[in-house]
Amino acid sequence: MTHEKLFKLALEALEAHADIGIKSDKAITALKERLAQPEQEQQIETLKRCLFQMQEAAKDLVEQAKSLPPPQRTWVGLMRGVRVEGDAVVIRVHGGNDEARALCGELINEMEKNT
Repeated sequence: MTHEKLFKLALEALEAHADIGIKSDKAITALKERLAQPEQEQQIETLKRCLFQMQEAAKDLVEQAKSLPPPQRTWVGLMRGVRVEGDAVVIRVHGGNDEARALCGELINEMEKNT
C-alpha cells in the first residue's frame, strides 16, 4: 500500500468519525495538504523538466549559431564616391581606413569566388 493510499484512508476515517467529537481538524487539514502536495510537486517537476529542456535547446541554438558564417556586411551607403584614374578604380568609403580595408577584402573575396 502506498503512502498516498494510507493518507487517504486516514483522512476518510477521521472525516467519518469527526461527528463523535474527536478533535481532528488539524489532522484532517494536514492530511488534505499532504494529499494536495503530490500534484504540486508533480507540477514543479514538470516545470523543472521544461526549463531544463529549454536550456538544452538554447545551448543547441548557441552551438548552431557558432557554426553559421558571420553576417555579411551591407555596403549600401558605405561608398561615398567612385572614380577611375587611369587603370585604377578609386572608391571613397564612409568610416575611414578600417572600412576601406574591409571593403577591399570583401571585393577580393568576391573576385576569388568568381575565378
